Amino acid sequence: METAELYYRVHWKGCPAFSAENAYSVQWGCWSDDECSRRRGYSCCSDPSLLLKYFERRGEPADDETVVIFSGHRVDHGDDGEDLVVPSEVVMTMTWSEFKTRFRSSESFEDTVRRTCRECGIDSETADLIVQYDLNDVANRVAAIRDMTAFCVARNAEWNEETDAE
Repeated sequence: METAELYYRVHWKGCPAFSAENAYSVQWGCWSDDECSRRRGYSCCSDPSLLLKYFERRGEPADDETVVIFSGHRVDHGDDGEDLVVPSEVVMTMTWSEFKTRFRSSESFEDTVRRTCRECGIDSETADLIVQYDLNDVANRVAAIRDMTAFCVARNAEWNEETDAE
C-alpha cells in the first residue's frame, strides 16, 4: 500500500455515503453490481486538472454535484487509467461549479494558498508561513489546506460575533 496522497473525485448524488467502507467503483456506464464487477477504491484523480480534463471528454457533471478532495491510499487503477483510492480523510468538499472556478485557472498551488488567505482575511505574514510548508510533500499540502480552512472558519465566526454584537 502506498502513502496517503491528495485526490479529487465527483461523488454523485444517490451514491452511498463517501467512506472507506463504501469505496468501490464500477466501469463507466454501469449502474448496478449485476451489470459489472465492482472494484475496490473510488475512481478519482491525483490532480484537479486531470479531473477537469476527464469530464471535459465525458460531459460535465451538474454544477451542484459534489467534488470531494480527500487523502487516501491508491489500491489500483481503473479501466480509464484513473486511480482507485480508499479514502482516509476528507479534506474539503465543494460543488462542481466551485471546483471549476477554483481549479480551471493556471494558478499554482502557492498562488492558490495566497489568494485563499487574502479572501479569508489572513495577513500576509501568516500566509507566508503557510506557503513555507514543503508543498511537494502531499501530507504537508493537506495540512496547509486544513490549517487555512480552520483559520477561515474561526475568522468568519469572529466576524459573525462582531456583527451580532453591533
